[in-house]
Amino acid sequence: MTQISCDRSVVWRLVLGLILALSVCGCGSSEHHADDEEDHHIPPHRPANLSAAVTQLEERPAALLKAVESKDPNAEKLFSELRDIVRWVPEIAADSDMTKQPWDEVHAAALKLEELLPEQATGFAELKAGSSKEVEWRRLVAELRKHAPMEAREGQRDGDGADE
Repeated sequence: MTQISCDRSVVWRLVLGLILALSVCGCGSSEHHADDEEDHHIPPHRPANLSAAVTQLEERPAALLKAVESKDPNAEKLFSELRDIVRWVPEIAADSDMTKQPWDEVHAAALKLEELLPEQATGFAELKAGSSKEVEWRRLVAELRKHAPMEAREGQRDGDGADE
C-alpha cells in the first residue's frame, strides 16, 4: 500500500481558499436581491414613528368623513390607509424603545380603534363629530398620544425652550 503524505498546512490553505472563493462568488443571483427589496417596500402612508402615527389618527378621520359625505371615489383608499395605520400602531411602538407595560396599553388602544372601524368607508359616517364612536376614537387616540416619545413631540415644536 502506498500512503500519500499531506502537509496539514496545505490542506488548510486549500479549505480556506475554497471558502474564500465561495464567499466572493456568493450563493444567489442579483435578481434574488432585487426581489428581497421589493418584498420590503414601505408604503408611503406608513408613519415613521408613534408620534407621526398618532398625528395621522388625529387628522385622517376628518378628511375621510369629508370624502365619504361627498362620495369622493378616493374614500375607500383613504379608509384603507387609515385602517393600515391603526393596524401598524403596535408594530411601530414595538420598534421604539417602549417597555412592555406601555406597549401593552398601546396595543390595547389600537385593538379598540380597529373595532371602531367599519367594514368599509361608507360606514365611517358613524364616526361623525359628536357621535359616541367619535368621542371614543378621540379618547383612544389621546391615550396613544400619552405614549408617543417625548423627543418626537419636542421636535415638532421647532425648538421651543432650547435656549434656556
